[in-house]
Amino acid sequence: MALPIALYGILTVILAMLVLMSYRLPAVLKHSISDDERREEKINTTQNFIYAGIVLVILAIVGNTYLLVKRPPAERHL
Repeated sequence: MALPIALYGILTVILAMLVLMSYRLPAVLKHSISDDERREEKINTTQNFIYAGIVLVILAIVGNTYLLVKRPPAERHL
C-alpha cells in the first residue's frame, strides 16, 4: 500500500517540474539563442517533448489509481 502512495508523490513532483519547465523554457531559450527562426524551432520542439512528458505522467497517475482501486483490500490479501 505504501508503494502506490510513494509513486503518487514521485509522479506529482515530476509533473510539477515539467509544468514549471514549460512556463520558464521560452524565457531561458530567448536569451541563449540569437537567431529568431532557430530559436522558435527549438522552443517548439522542446515544448512538444515537455507536453508529451506531462501527458505521460498524467497517464501514469491514472494507471496507478486504477491499479490501486481495481480490487478492494480484502480481495488483495486472498
